[in-house]
Amino acid sequence: MSRPVRISLLGQTFTLRTDETDAHIQSVAALVDVRLKELQAQGAPGDRTLGLFAALTLADELLKCRERSAALDGRIRSRIEAIESVLGEPVSASSAAAPSAQGATAG
Repeated sequence: MSRPVRISLLGQTFTLRTDETDAHIQSVAALVDVRLKELQAQGAPGDRTLGLFAALTLADELLKCRERSAALDGRIRSRIEAIESVLGEPVSASSAAAPSAQGATAG
């Protein structure tokens, strides 16, 4: 159930209703506040425009992170497939992690 959480952006206090933890919302607000202040320092005009620019720059970062993540996922999958072809059997995530976990507890 959503509940109110107070945040501060550019010195103004806002109340949001959310299901997220206070810590998460405060982290999000801090990230946005930093971006708003950076854009403000660069001379972006007005609060509304400033907010739009902040949204655009954060969305740009998000999309770039998603692209990097997808590329890494592809590289990992292809390496797993290469390992499986050498071994002649599928490698599951749990069985791949098990030997290192067992080795750590045995030593």
